[in-house]
Amino acid sequence: MTQTLPFGLGWLGDGATILHIPLLNMMVMCGDASTVVVSICDCSHMFEGGKKDANNIADMFQEKVNEFKFFGWN
Repeated sequence: MTQTLPFGLGWLGDGATILHIPLLNMMVMCGDASTVVVSICDCSHMFEGGKKDANNIADMFQEKVNEFKFFGWN
């Protein structure tokens, strides 16, 4: 991802359930590279009454975006 300055990063994700375990797949893409899976997050907190709603998903993405900003990619 050498072209992050002119293009920026595009973040996307989707939910999945594998063997009854709820997951969130986080991916990032850039103008000069194909889509890369950045993280697969365990959402098993849902079993204890938690939700995989927009606020929860946004918080999980924000943590990962902040990690990328640490490396100078934003």
